[in-house]
Amino acid sequence: MKAILFCVTLISTSCHSIFAEEEKAPTSRHNSLWLYDANPDHLWNRLHRALFVRTSSDGREFTHHIDPLYWPDTKHLLKEPSHGRALAVLDEFISKRGESQIEDPLKRAMLQKDLWALFDWNAWTADNWVHLNEHVPASRALRERLAVLIKRLALTAEQVSALPDNYGAAVRSKTFPAQHSKGTFLPANLFSSDGPWVIFAGKAGAMVPVHTRTFGGRSVFFTLLNLPGGRAETEAFIKQIGSNGARIPDGTQVALVRRASIIDAAGRIIPTAITESIQIRVMIKVPAEMDAKVHRNLGGEMDVMELTIDRARLFSGLNGGLIEVGKNERGFNFLPGMNMSDGFEAFHDNPPPDPFKNMRHTISDCNGCHTSHSLLSLTNAGAASTRLPMPPFESYNQTIQPKMTFGWKHNQFDWGLLQGWFESLK
Repeated sequence: MKAILFCVTLISTSCHSIFAEEEKAPTSRHNSLWLYDANPDHLWNRLHRALFVRTSSDGREFTHHIDPLYWPDTKHLLKEPSHGRALAVLDEFISKRGESQIEDPLKRAMLQKDLWALFDWNAWTADNWVHLNEHVPASRALRERLAVLIKRLALTAEQVSALPDNYGAAVRSKTFPAQHSKGTFLPANLFSSDGPWVIFAGKAGAMVPVHTRTFGGRSVFFTLLNLPGGRAETEAFIKQIGSNGARIPDGTQVALVRRASIIDAAGRIIPTAITESIQIRVMIKVPAEMDAKVHRNLGGEMDVMELTIDRARLFSGLNGGLIEVGKNERGFNFLPGMNMSDGFEAFHDNPPPDPFKNMRHTISDCNGCHTSHSLLSLTNAGAASTRLPMPPFESYNQTIQPKMTFGWKHNQFDWGLLQGWFESLK
């Protein structure tokens, strides 16, 4: 029997936004009419609809769970009539001090995070995509207003530290079992410093680079490993990753967790305890061999599960706001190598696309990059095909991942641009 190199697949959790059962009409699980307030005409609800609800050519409305539905080639909000509507509600929000209409720190944090994601998308629109230079005035008008609201919605460091641990709330709700049997479960000791789960990454950089870059460094990604023998065995195994003797034991569990970060009142990026998504793979039966050329497993059995955040449930305190992603659910993909074109806008003279046809199967989609047993998210994309040696790995504590992520973010153009706007607002 050949030894199996350690290459557990980490599905690209949170690379999709908005879910729909296959062959059913796609609808958001949270209603955009009263996301922030029971009054659908509340200023916060109208702002959300103007900026974050996308409409297909046949009138269907789509919105997001984590990442707003904007792509590099999106022209929505840069052209009329969406641009004028967006500026009108942004100006109303600014003039009426709309940030003061809701004091709930959690709602303020989530709205700021959405606006931050929209600013980052807009920051690169005219600068990185030359064919969109005609939209520079619209882009500038939009980013100026977004910067004002991002700054006004900022929480103090104390408020950020007091934001809820929604994963812990989900565990306490006992909606999902704490141990794996078959299907979705939530381990209660996932982030326990002395528990069986160990945070690990390559020594060259303690973050998941592709996911960090794709989602703009606005979230922190943690990769965790749990071998059947417990923490000591897991830590010892991590040091052996890449060696010929590092065979994955049956029952090994791997998790990829995404947590939200926000900008505080001092203009700093601060990690929060808000879990945006979690994906777990349980290697029930590890295959005896692996195809060395493509790193695909030969046989074996694996159980895959994912949960993502739902804002309406989060705001109401229901099960920590985490919902299960069904095996047949579909969503838009944001990771490179997939369909990176806007799912709502016509290309040249073509008719507008059907957004549902651009959705991909959420659970199974990531095998396109990772195959069935790969670790490309922690090494370099394409390393398997080029047969590059796997780098050394080590375990980390929870404080390292945010530092590495924010260190990367601080060197990005969009962050520098936002800082410039902040300084102009003083």
